[in-house]
Amino acid sequence: MTIRILSISALAIMIGLAGCAKKDEPKDDQKTPGAATQATQSTLLDTKWLLTELSGAPITQDTAGEPIFIQLTADSNRVAGFTGCNRLIGSYQADGDTLIFAHVATTKMACPSGQEIETLLLETLVKSWTFAIVGDRLDLKSKESVIARFKASKE
Repeated sequence: MTIRILSISALAIMIGLAGCAKKDEPKDDQKTPGAATQATQSTLLDTKWLLTELSGAPITQDTAGEPIFIQLTADSNRVAGFTGCNRLIGSYQADGDTLIFAHVATTKMACPSGQEIETLLLETLVKSWTFAIVGDRLDLKSKESVIARFKASKE
């Protein structure tokens, strides 16, 4: 009888200790869906993204003037920015890696240069379908390929 009580007690202690043991972290492909997406979206949102590439062509920012950028606000699903000539406003929808811009408009300033980039940037934003963030780089993608690249501002 005493051996049986000791055996049951030992078993209960082992079960209790097993419950306190540290569990292994799940591998990246086993983590809860959405956890990485939430982290990525928090990086995507409220960051000033400077344009570095448009339709495969590098964009050199004018260091004397305001940089070409977009910024997506988390609380209002609005996008704002500067196209090199005009202010940009609009809305966006982000879900997972999907990023769709809508109702994008600009002010109508007369600018001596920058119109070509502005036109191409506006066309590119409405073609955006998904995004990826790699380090401090944001890639906007159409259904086929990367259509624009941005770098996070250090401001």
